[in-house]
Amino acid sequence: MKTDHSFDAVVIGAGPAGSLAAYQIARAGFSVLLVEKHPVVGVPVCCAEGITVEGLTKVVPLDRRWVCSDISRITLHGPDGTAVAINHPAAGYILDRTIFDRDLAARAAAAGATLWVNAEAVGIVSADGQLFDRVIVSRGGRTESIGCRIIIGCDGVESLVGRWAGMDTLLLPENMDSAAQILLGDLRGLDQHQMEFFILPELAPGGYVWVFPKSPTTANVGLGYTPSLGDGRTALARLKSFVDVRYSSASKLATNCGGIPAFRGRKIMTNKNVLLAGDAARLLDSLSGAGIANALLSGKYAGQTAAEYLNAGAPRLAMLRQYPERFMRDKGRNLRYLLYARQIFMKMSTQDFNDVVVFLKSVFDGKTIHEVDAVSIIKSILRAKPRLLTLARHLFW
Repeated sequence: MKTDHSFDAVVIGAGPAGSLAAYQIARAGFSVLLVEKHPVVGVPVCCAEGITVEGLTKVVPLDRRWVCSDISRITLHGPDGTAVAINHPAAGYILDRTIFDRDLAARAAAAGATLWVNAEAVGIVSADGQLFDRVIVSRGGRTESIGCRIIIGCDGVESLVGRWAGMDTLLLPENMDSAAQILLGDLRGLDQHQMEFFILPELAPGGYVWVFPKSPTTANVGLGYTPSLGDGRTALARLKSFVDVRYSSASKLATNCGGIPAFRGRKIMTNKNVLLAGDAARLLDSLSGAGIANALLSGKYAGQTAAEYLNAGAPRLAMLRQYPERFMRDKGRNLRYLLYARQIFMKMSTQDFNDVVVFLKSVFDGKTIHEVDAVSIIKSILRAKPRLLTLARHLFW
């Protein structure tokens, strides 16, 4: 197949990771093609849309148009109904991902990236069996061959780029959660500035239910659980049973379902001249499933490293190892600890969860805090409830 177009880099997927990667490459003066398989960037939304203040502003300057709700309160509900409420004046934001994703892609285009929508990458090619030098793209009813020097896969949890590049992207059932979310409308008494979490082991084993407000009357209500711990019911069926009881009079405006992979370290971040970022690289918080902040940061680092590789007079693949090293130096310890915590979480009993919520209530309820360090909180729980450590013996020896 002849080469129809050539770019220095091709980025596959115009979500937050892909747009940040393309932006970094373009602003360094290199040609980059950003390929998005959907007709509209940011649609469909497959995300709870929550992000911490630091997770966003550390990477991109805030644009208020992206924000549906400012979150200043967090409430955690235990299985027995015990609730702990925390005031956190700058906890985070509930975003409008349709605007957010579109603006990040537009930012990359303004820096010089070429954006193709409704264009699906269907394969990558290596002419010499060493480096990958072409991406095969299907668009407008025809297949095109795009020449390039480096490829960045940001194609989400169902990523094919890593598989094409020879990476082991398969996940064991216990390392993959299933999730469903319904955008509810016509809600009454909703606190637009409060995020709620429900720990319900019978309904969401290995996971939880969330309520993320987007306006005074609308909210993303979702459920994630570990199918290997379940009874065959789907995440959507489980979520509907929760919604039908708690929000029986609400209208269902949109529904989406998807998978949430557990963190896998640096195992699938690079191979040859292919980099993966965001969900494609499994760079998520394994305990909460949060991924937007890590997508932004990994996309930034992937793009910066790619630009350095392209700028080198005699580029060496060893240069690309800087990408996982940079990301792991920044986030690795935190994400590894949260992965360990997930293993404990999956083995906890209903009584364990009730005990933990009661403990958190004694420490945090009604108090105002100004930062949340998940690792420190988990450590304080384990010190107070050392029995939980016995659930994770296999992780350490």
